[in-house]
Amino acid sequence: MSDAIAGKPSNAKAFSGFFWMMTLGIIARVAGFLTQMILSRILSQNDFGEIGLAYTVITVATMASNFGVDDVLVQRGKQLGLWASTGLIISFVLGLIGAVAIIVAAPIAATYYHIPRISDILLIASVTLPITALATPALAKLRQDLRFRSVSAITGVEILVTSCATILLAKLGFGALSFVLPVPFTIAGRVIAYWVLAPVPLTRFRFRLVPRIFGRSLAVWAHRVVVTLISQADYVLLGLMTTTEKVGYYYFAFRLANQPLMIMANSLQSILFPLLTQHQRDEKRQLRILLRVLSAVNFVVMPVCFLQATAAPWLVPLFFGDKWAPAVILVEILTLGLCVEAAAWQAGALLSARGNFVATFKYTFLLSLMFVPFIVLGYHLAGVTGVAYGVAAYYLISSAAFTYLALRKDSVTLKSVAYLYGIPASISFVTAAVGRVVGNYVVDQAGYFAAIAAAGLVGLPVYLLLWRSFGRDSFDMIFEKVTGRLGKFFRK
Repeated sequence: MSDAIAGKPSNAKAFSGFFWMMTLGIIARVAGFLTQMILSRILSQNDFGEIGLAYTVITVATMASNFGVDDVLVQRGKQLGLWASTGLIISFVLGLIGAVAIIVAAPIAATYYHIPRISDILLIASVTLPITALATPALAKLRQDLRFRSVSAITGVEILVTSCATILLAKLGFGALSFVLPVPFTIAGRVIAYWVLAPVPLTRFRFRLVPRIFGRSLAVWAHRVVVTLISQADYVLLGLMTTTEKVGYYYFAFRLANQPLMIMANSLQSILFPLLTQHQRDEKRQLRILLRVLSAVNFVVMPVCFLQATAAPWLVPLFFGDKWAPAVILVEILTLGLCVEAAAWQAGALLSARGNFVATFKYTFLLSLMFVPFIVLGYHLAGVTGVAYGVAAYYLISSAAFTYLALRKDSVTLKSVAYLYGIPASISFVTAAVGRVVGNYVVDQAGYFAAIAAAGLVGLPVYLLLWRSFGRDSFDMIFEKVTGRLGKFFRK
């Protein structure tokens, strides 16, 4: 492993955290895929459309009530205990405000989308916000101590329990409500587990810290609100312009394309942010760590995305049924468009670690101005498929642009950013093209499953060879650490 990352116990913990978060990502990806596969055969396109539209309200209210108090607490270091009680009460009050906002918005959303059941979905979901807020100090402590193995284990159990409960409720006929009914209970379990593993002494509420917490977290909150509005604007506009069934196809495709990327992006950022925070006085070291991570993320994520897009014409009908065939083109477009997002999030971790929250918000806001024009133009040109093209184009452009803006003060050139994204994308494209050719040859003779297997078996060695040739540093870093970790596991 590079000197940029190796050499300190905290960095060893960070890679251990990376390993466990990657494991969590795989578990979550498999669980999410299996859950969606089963639900797609039980629920209708309208059910998927209803939950997709309901989440436009849930997600916005959640982020609007999340002022980034957790990040502020992580940055407090050894003073966490002094800030914990104040941070907890502020988070809980904000959670209550968010819950009330969802309750008030429920009948309005039901009228706007012409779907009465959305009101019931939102009322149930509102309960989760104040419950989630109760974990704030304990989670900050776990992140501060780089105890990502514990966080991964808890999250993995939560995902599996939620998935099983959702499937059971769907089978019992609860429809779109199946997605939200288990969530308050699994979140409550997560909160209890965090506090058992990382109890934080609570002292009296300190009013003098309130302005400091809000002052530090206001820019974080503004950034999160912008990101959330972007993530939901396409659903809001589709809910206005097209049918619930077509929204269901789009939600299904976006969920399939985006789920693994969001899991990886969140997981990696939760590791990278506290790690970079520990090197606040050494900005050159921060940059070296970040560039290594960006390269590794792109070389790991992009081939998965390209191969998923390649296999979509076989994967969707095989695992989800022919009724989801109209979503195939949407899965292909969105998967390719979102493949750069995971790395861009890590560039934001550098700005956060340096306390440049205002810069993060400014860059995100300026780039967000492209989003609505892209999807409106796309819809008028090609309907829902055009929206997918607009969303993909936005993420491709904005992710690369945000990375450059975040790193330009460190003398990272546009050419370097193009290299970070261009090389992994190029070899992923070659791998995907080879996989598509092989799969198309096999599918007519042996069926969908054989086509997917053939594309993967042929594509994987091709990609590894190209990765080793054009990204040797990141290849050696990942190979060395993964094989070392697996060796220790099997020796035990």
